[in-house]
Amino acid sequence: MSRSLDQLYAGKYDECCAMLRAVTLYWFFTVNKTSVTRSKTAHAARQSIVLLSKKPESG
Repeated sequence: MSRSLDQLYAGKYDECCAMLRAVTLYWFFTVNKTSVTRSKTAHAARQSIVLLSKKPESG
């Protein structure tokens, strides 16, 4: 009985693991892309603040 249950659930376990791997990869790349985008946006915002705060020198 135990052996037949192992065979029955072996396929389900593999499917579940494959799905979890896919979801984990999707989550990782989504979070990574979001943080890269946020860091680029924050960097651009800091650059523009520096440019706006500098007054043009009158010659």
